[in-house]
Amino acid sequence: MSDNRILTIVVYVLVLVFTLGQSAMATGVAGRFRLGGFLGTGLSKQEDLNDTIDDVKQLYRELGTAEDIDVDFGDDELGGGFLYGAYAEYLVNDRFVVGAEVMPLSSTGGYEMSYELSDWGYDYCVNMDMEYQTTALLTSVYGIYRVPLEKSPLALRMGIGIGRMSGAKFEANHKGIIEENIEGTIERWDASLEASGSDFTYQGIFGAEYQVADYVFICANVAYRSASVAELEVDDVDRSNVNAWENIEEGETLRWHKEPTYADFSTEDGHEVGLDYGGLYLTVSMGIEF
Repeated sequence: MSDNRILTIVVYVLVLVFTLGQSAMATGVAGRFRLGGFLGTGLSKQEDLNDTIDDVKQLYRELGTAEDIDVDFGDDELGGGFLYGAYAEYLVNDRFVVGAEVMPLSSTGGYEMSYELSDWGYDYCVNMDMEYQTTALLTSVYGIYRVPLEKSPLALRMGIGIGRMSGAKFEANHKGIIEENIEGTIERWDASLEASGSDFTYQGIFGAEYQVADYVFICANVAYRSASVAELEVDDVDRSNVNAWENIEEGETLRWHKEPTYADFSTEDGHEVGLDYGGLYLTVSMGIEF
């Protein structure tokens, strides 16, 4: 997100908070606090990482075709999933709410690959396992406009928020084993890579809340979030006995080089890889009011 856009959003939120405070003083309505937790699902697709994984898989397919090798894949794409978090809100009056929330984010995926080949009169079986994991902590503040329905414990909610996705981390593990049909295991490898970064986020919120009792309420929200880290800095690379990530160095921005880097298929620069948790978030929550 550009610095100008971040500044604009911050100004909007400050104006919103100031307006809510003035409204509370004008109406004389005493504020109320809320504490709660939520569960839900995120529909983010991690398209950049999944496209990169597809590139790597395509490389192996091309290698297999060139060598007349049948390559079998089993995979599980990275994507959104179960999420949870906690929040605190302050009801300035019956119409306006300001709040803050914290939400851990994570996704896992990868693929398995196996192929057989013959060389120097021996038959070999190669099994590879690629595991990916992403994690981040999302904290945000938001402002909500409530529309209480007449003579009903139900109220509609709509608002905006900004936040920060901190400690975003991408981890990749590349494991493999080569077996020969007579002598058993002849080579084993286990390489890993870690990269991290942080960036600002923003969201739009729409939902409804229901007052179950005087001090208990439930809420359902649909939010669209823009939550991505465009530049990940490489923290650690372990190339143990395998040429995966041989062009990637610690301290640089993570740029994905097709791996393994066979001469006919390698690229010098690769392309930048980021994390993207943006998309729709569906949550239900329960809280207490005091």
